[in-house]
Amino acid sequence: MKVEKQNTINENGTYTAKKKITTTEEDGWIDTRETHGRRAVPGERYFKRKAVSYHYQTNDPKITKPALIILSIVMFIAAVVMIAFAVLFRAATVLFFGIVFVFFGIAALVSNLRAIHRIEKEIQDREEQ
Repeated sequence: MKVEKQNTINENGTYTAKKKITTTEEDGWIDTRETHGRRAVPGERYFKRKAVSYHYQTNDPKITKPALIILSIVMFIAAVVMIAFAVLFRAATVLFFGIVFVFFGIAALVSNLRAIHRIEKEIQDREEQ
């Protein structure tokens, strides 16, 4: 198993972490949690094959803010489609899930925008100094 890590501090003080994990059949049985993270698979699962896994993590608002907005729009569109189908076919269960999608979408958008604004403020404070 070959692990390539690259951690960088960006010019504005944010970080970017990239990781590439390459496995081959010669490595033997490998726990999936090593390549895909602890939360990826409940319980222990092993594999023996060629695989490449990429991980990307950042707190740069230039990247996270547009991604959050796009994902929120997709979630709201899914909610509207679910609600439209529920009204069209008189399905209360689908209506319930559509409303749940709206509430969780709003909660995720608000909480993550707060975190992004906090990081933007930290960047702005560093630039002023």
